Amino acid sequence: MNKKLPQDVILYEAFSFNDAWEGILKDWFIQAKSSVKNFVRAVVVPNEATVQFIKHELLKLDIALVGVQFFTPGTMRHFLSKANGFEEPVELRENLQLLMKNVANGFNENDIAKAAAIDPDQFVRLADTLESTGWTVDILKNKFAQALIKKYWEEKKAYGMVTIQDVQDNIYASSKAGMAIFSDLLIFGFSSRNWSIYKILISAVRSASKAKICLLTQHSERWIDQAWLGSWEEEFGESQKLLGELDPKVFSYLSNSFEELDKLNIYANADTENLPEFYIAQNILREAEVIVGRIAEALVNEEVLRLGVVFPRQTSPLAREVARVLEKEEIAHFNHLGYLGKNSQKRHLLELWVKWQKSPRLENFLTFLEVLMNEGMLSAQTFQSFSKLSRVALQTLLTDDLEVIFTYFALSLNDELVTRLIHEWKLLPKESTFRAYMESAREGLQAIISVKDWELTEVRGNIFLQEDKRLIKKQDFLIWLSSVTKVLGRKADYWGNHRYALVHLLTEEEALTQSWSHLILAGVNQGEWPSEKPELIFLDNKQINELNFRSLIKGSQGEGHFAVKDGLTLWVSSTDQYETSKMNFAVLQGMPSTKLILTAHKKDPQGKESSVSEFLERLYAIVEGRLLDEQGVKTILRDTDYWINAYRIKSSKESEQVFQEVGHAYRQRRKINEVFDEYSFSFKNPNKAALELSCKAWEEVLLSPQRAWFKHILKIEDYPVQMGKSLYSLAKGTWVHTWINHEKQGVQVNFEEWNQLIEVQARKVFEIVNKTFNSLNRELPDIWKAYWNEARRVTLSLIRTLSENLKDNYLFSEYPIISTEDARENAENNFLLNIPLKGRIDLIVYPLPVLESKDKPLWILDFKTGASGALTKDKVKKGMGIQLVLYGVKFHQEGFKQIEISIVQPGVGLKKQLDLKDILEDPSIFDPINNIFSNGKLGIRGTMERDYGSNFNFPLATIKIDEEILEKKWSLTHSNLEF
Repeated sequence: MNKKLPQDVILYEAFSFNDAWEGILKDWFIQAKSSVKNFVRAVVVPNEATVQFIKHELLKLDIALVGVQFFTPGTMRHFLSKANGFEEPVELRENLQLLMKNVANGFNENDIAKAAAIDPDQFVRLADTLESTGWTVDILKNKFAQALIKKYWEEKKAYGMVTIQDVQDNIYASSKAGMAIFSDLLIFGFSSRNWSIYKILISAVRSASKAKICLLTQHSERWIDQAWLGSWEEEFGESQKLLGELDPKVFSYLSNSFEELDKLNIYANADTENLPEFYIAQNILREAEVIVGRIAEALVNEEVLRLGVVFPRQTSPLAREVARVLEKEEIAHFNHLGYLGKNSQKRHLLELWVKWQKSPRLENFLTFLEVLMNEGMLSAQTFQSFSKLSRVALQTLLTDDLEVIFTYFALSLNDELVTRLIHEWKLLPKESTFRAYMESAREGLQAIISVKDWELTEVRGNIFLQEDKRLIKKQDFLIWLSSVTKVLGRKADYWGNHRYALVHLLTEEEALTQSWSHLILAGVNQGEWPSEKPELIFLDNKQINELNFRSLIKGSQGEGHFAVKDGLTLWVSSTDQYETSKMNFAVLQGMPSTKLILTAHKKDPQGKESSVSEFLERLYAIVEGRLLDEQGVKTILRDTDYWINAYRIKSSKESEQVFQEVGHAYRQRRKINEVFDEYSFSFKNPNKAALELSCKAWEEVLLSPQRAWFKHILKIEDYPVQMGKSLYSLAKGTWVHTWINHEKQGVQVNFEEWNQLIEVQARKVFEIVNKTFNSLNRELPDIWKAYWNEARRVTLSLIRTLSENLKDNYLFSEYPIISTEDARENAENNFLLNIPLKGRIDLIVYPLPVLESKDKPLWILDFKTGASGALTKDKVKKGMGIQLVLYGVKFHQEGFKQIEISIVQPGVGLKKQLDLKDILEDPSIFDPINNIFSNGKLGIRGTMERDYGSNFNFPLATIKIDEEILEKKWSLTHSNLEF
């Protein structure tokens, strides 16, 4: 049945922009010059890139744009919505996703709902597509999915949420009345890939007194394409074809052969004078360099009218790299893709806040606090207090769970700074109302988010703020908050913001509606071309085809003419998406008038092997007459390396200087016949003040100098939870040393008294930890109890050993060694050591209650909770136990004559192991320490990265150094160290 047409609507088909430009577009804009006042002319094109291109073409012809409004589908929807009195704003995608999560959480035992709660966007997209195509949930075969989408729609209606689909349906229904909004309308560049906006485009034409429609079409046997054209023809009459140029473009043969290859099963003969260029780089960084190098060469040596670099999608990592290199080389271009703007430091703080709220672990919270401190929003004193106390809590609780640590502090801590900090940065509850979450978040984030930004956030969540009863999960709220506070829009850097530059970065959809002299199809790898778009859940291709078939009617032009039923649109299946991408790729090949270039990469951004696209393989077969095998890929890869090495863009002077400095440091670390220098954990000039270390630190300097450099010189300490260390091994040592310690110095104790003291201290730890977990309605973990009992057993075993051997002696626990000015002067005049000594001794055994008489034997004991063996002179020569020897030297400097040193281990009999006199007879043992103290050279020793156990994050250039080089440099720098 023929419909009554608007006053004047003409439908055209074109195969390219040039065909459309010469056929109708140029004349339409020339006629627009004569526009009378209040005569509304409008142009609708698929995207902003096409708007800019058309304006560029008009500027070249000096055609005025006064009185012409340009629209994309989104802006046209907004314009028509307002014109028809639909003032309700379209709901935020984030709000729809949160609503879907809330609905899904109501289906407790439903696996489908659980999936929707985890990934709500898929289900929202399914609901949107059902609405836009005009179908109900009854077409879904999965009953759980039906119930979920129905409930979602009910809740959406109850909240008064308006979606894009609702707006489109309202506009479409209103447009049937034929109210004239536009005097003259031009639509260009749309094809069957645009079914989702079909209703808006039809509504725009119905709202115009006069309209010209130019669709981009190809000869296609796909009925989704035929139905697209047929639906327009059914609405506005038979289309007119705009014939192309008589002389085809130089690469047109590629487009034709690309499609014919399947049909004829033959390789087409390539035009040897107009061949595309193929480049395959090692990775996307190298590929970006090739692309920019080829752009630079073209701009200098070739006649470039317009050069497009085409990517399969806007978020391509390769596009970002190409833009970065173009920016560095200061090549003017227009980056239609852009990228999300750089976050402010406060936005970064918000992201860190969300991270530790989502995953309340000590490491995440400490990272957040450190950035706060660096931004001047937290005092260094508060950060250091919390950092120090959190280590204690970590080793007591044996968990980095922030909720447990905060509770432990609340029950046991008497530190005003940390108490205030925890009060300011509270953990959100695991479940609450949206309003309560917003109030708690506002209180915590008032120092991070400005009042204006927070008010905007409240506006975006206003629809949920009205609901004060429904509970939502913390994770769902945090995902919503993080999404709605992100920087909106995409932008380009300075050199990428030149709208009328010759070089453009854009997607395949944007490139199709323009014209080019040079075209680079970038990143032609499997998974990118064709881009893998997500499929709709619960609907396979067969079902979609059946639904599409049911959506069609026979057109008024007779047999073979299909049109979509009124109010419906067609679904685009994954098969249709693939065929569309293939068709787009074929069209793009034939578009450039001068050069066609294709690039790909061997490895993806994660370093995994990446195959070239089947599209590139197909094109290669057309050009070369043979398949692209592994050898062919290697040949292109080799030629690409040769090309880029020959035409590599020179780095800026600043970059060259940085590279030279890094290279110099790298080489210095590996000069086998030179001593360690400032590039190898050493001072450039001696720095004795920085090397006033504890006795324990000096032992670490000898055994692992590179780690000691970070820990004791730079004061960069690693949190146990970050290093993967056993919390129990750290806690065990702390507990044992704490429980075994006597508060008074110079006391005699028997085993029963000591045992009782230990039991009291151990019980205090047990009770406070148990109370902490009980306060959270949790049971004290059995593994914690087991570790606590083991530490208690080890402690009792140690004191039993001590009690049996130390009768009638006096004990001095945790005895401090202090580096005073007198001690420094004494050290400098001492023939053994010229370093100040400080530290804390586990236990000193002495016959008197005070350390006064220097002729009495003094026994230094060190507790070990694991197997370590007795202390011997040979071990000391290898650096092991040097900490205890330095303690002994300290007392020797003070005049004590008899000094013994022993290591105490659980279950091992105690005896005197090392007489300090044996060490003093060989003063060369101390030469390495003296040398390091005087010249400031620590160096590198041992394995930098272990295959097992904890690793330290050393600078990258220091990690892979041959052991032979390290041993040689060590022997040159520390010639007196025997190990």
